[in-house]
Order: sequence, then C-alpha cells, then structure tokens
Amino acid sequence: MSYNFIFFCQSLAKGGAERVIISLAERLKRDGYGVKIVTRKKVDEEYLLPDGIDRVTLDENGVLAEVKALRRECKNFDCDVLVSFLNLFHGLFATFGLKTKNVVSVRNDPKKTYSGLKRLIAKAMLPSADGCVFQTTEQAEFFPKKLRKKSVVIANPVGDEYFFVERAPEPDTVVSIGRLTDQKNHALTVRAFSKVVKNRPAAKLYIYGEGEKRRELVDLIKEEGLQDNVFLMGLTSDVTGVLAKAEVFVMASEFEGIPNAMLEAMAAGVPIVSIDFEGGGLPLLSEGGKNCVVVPRGDVDDMANAVIRLLSDKKEREKYSQSAKSRARSFGSDVVFGRWLEYLEVIKK
Repeated sequence: MSYNFIFFCQSLAKGGAERVIISLAERLKRDGYGVKIVTRKKVDEEYLLPDGIDRVTLDENGVLAEVKALRRECKNFDCDVLVSFLNLFHGLFATFGLKTKNVVSVRNDPKKTYSGLKRLIAKAMLPSADGCVFQTTEQAEFFPKKLRKKSVVIANPVGDEYFFVERAPEPDTVVSIGRLTDQKNHALTVRAFSKVVKNRPAAKLYIYGEGEKRRELVDLIKEEGLQDNVFLMGLTSDVTGVLAKAEVFVMASEFEGIPNAMLEAMAAGVPIVSIDFEGGGLPLLSEGGKNCVVVPRGDVDDMANAVIRLLSDKKEREKYSQSAKSRARSFGSDVVFGRWLEYLEVIKK
C-alpha cells in the first residue's frame, strides 16, 4: 500500500536536517510513496528540489495562520503522516482531529534547544505526538517515558558518494564545515589555529558555511593576524571536492545530534579532530576515540596540539582515516532510510 507523506520544516536552507529531508523525500518518492515538502519560508541559498516532489511555502503572518495553512495542506494532500523537523509544535496543532498521524524529529540536543518555559512546554506537549525520531539515546532520555515508548532512534544517513571521494590532500590543509553560529563555535577553531600556525606557518584553515557570526569571525581572524591562514569560504555545493583536499577536518560544536558534516568527513576518510560535544552523537561516531581525536570542550590548547599532531604524522592520519571510514558504513543511506521507512509504516498502521 502506498502512503502520502509531508515533511515540514523551516526552509530548505543548506543545513544537516534539510539535507536529510531532501534525501528521505527522494528515496520515498522513488519507492512509490506520495511525498510533499512544506516549509515556513524560502531563503536565498537552498537545496535543489528533487524531480517529482512538490514544495509549498506557507509564507503566512503568524504561527496561527501557518498552522491553519499546514492543516489545509494535510487535508488537500490526503496526508497519512506529517513529519516535522525543527518546527515541532506546528504539526501537533495542524493534525489535531485529522486522520493524519504526526511524527516529530528531534535534531539537536534538547537540553540546549529547550530551556525555561519552552522546556516545560516541550515535555508536556511532544508526548501527544504519534511518534518521534531521535538521533541519539541521550536525546530521547530528555523526554517523558510516554514519548520514548513510541519513538525510535535513527542516526543521520551519509550519502554514498562520500565513500568514493578520491582524496588528494593538500599539505597542511584543515577544513571545517558548519553554520557560522555560536553552536558551531568556529571562534575556538580560529583561536586554536593561531597556535597551529606558530608551529606550522604554512597551515591553512578553510571554514565553509554562513551565519550571523561572520562579522565576528572576520574580526577575530584579523585580531589573531591570520588573514593569510584562515579563510571564510561561504557555502559550497562541492563538499566532496572540499573533503578531497583536506588533510584534517575539525569539528568544534558545543552540541550536536549526529553531525552530517562529521559523518561525511568520516566516510571520505578525512582524519578528524572533534570537540567532546554534548548531545549523545560523539560516542556513536568516535567509539571512545578510536575513529577520531577527541579533545575537551573549550580547550584551545588541546585542539591546537591535536591538529598539529595529525598534520605532522602521516601514519596517525592514515590510522584515523581507515577507522573512520569503516565506522561510517554503519550510517549508510540504505541502512538509515530502511529504518525510517519501517518506522513510518508502523506509525501509519
């Protein structure tokens, strides 16, 4: 039996959650399911929509108007399951009284994203959803047992193309990919790189992403005297090409679910230095430091020393490259999307 699914999110901006939506929608469409993507708004830089999948932008003034418009989409599309990414509360109201089942997908560390009154509301309201997809067990443990009983833990998928990256690393090239926000903490990476450059003057750091912290990062790069070593590259549509040239990948996030950028670097075989970020995803990926170098949160010196060590030791890089690539296969798209489809069919029944 074929079902109709709607994926609801903020936009199709080039972020990790949006990439999962695009990939999952494309996979379901290919398997014969009805799929539509509904977003609250459009932004300038977005993922391309897969062929055959309709996208509706609500573009309404106010949450109530958005909920009404989302409800109309559910009715008109004869939607069986609405899956909400990032905007988790809209779906609860939009599907009330309809045959449409409502599934929410928690993408980040809820201890960080829900605070104060919002935390109380989240714990009180989200258990009324028909189901929930978490990325890690730690995320699930934040919520009441009522929600956990009807939830599932499914990590992010990594695209097959990343396993076939033909790497040609450029000497002393370090890459970081992520939005320019407080969460991603690129400032720590820049400060650490100031120490890296003192040891390896030719080292270069390329940061890919956009966000509200760009101006502050530009100022920090100037303050540290790193204009010839650290570069803000903006968004890229060629992540595989970026990873092919990287000798080392750096992840400095304060918290994450399962970070797509790190998974992709692992699949491509790029040695990684990662902050011990909160959210439960790092133990799954690093396996106790087996698959990447893990350093304490906020420790600039340890970050710098870890990067220097990897840049200086080819055998060490090769060791982490092989183990990371092997671990990434557990998050292959066939495995992950198979779990999503299995869960959504259970929810519909």
